[in-house]
Amino acid sequence: MLQIQKRNQDWLPSIFDEFFFGNNSLQNGFNGYSNGYRPQMNITEDDKQYQIQVLAPGFAKDEANISLNKDELEISLQATDVKSGDEKSPKLKYIRREFVKRNYRQSFILPDEVDREKVAASLENGILNVILPKLEPKQEENLVRQITIC
Repeated sequence: MLQIQKRNQDWLPSIFDEFFFGNNSLQNGFNGYSNGYRPQMNITEDDKQYQIQVLAPGFAKDEANISLNKDELEISLQATDVKSGDEKSPKLKYIRREFVKRNYRQSFILPDEVDREKVAASLENGILNVILPKLEPKQEENLVRQITIC
């Protein structure tokens, strides 16, 4: 079984987070992600495919981007949130605001067995689903054969 490797350019070991900020490093935005946001994620595998599920509540399809460059799959969420006093609602003023959508970006190095031509994604009910089908196993030719001596 091959593992999907994660890559993030803003990575810093969590030992530093605990030392400088205690266990509440998310609040300080210092957990290896530039804005402190890392959505929950599931990565599963069966005999036909890998599947990455990213929790993305409130994000629309046009706010999600998935790109594949050779062996690197990048998933990003670009929030276009309503701000106080913007042109759509100039009189909008938050009295209390407990949640916001935040930008997110993460890269994965894919195993060789992923069929890069058939990678697909969907965003439904706040879950971004990325399907990474595996290549069909090649049928081994019969390696044993009789050689006639001339």
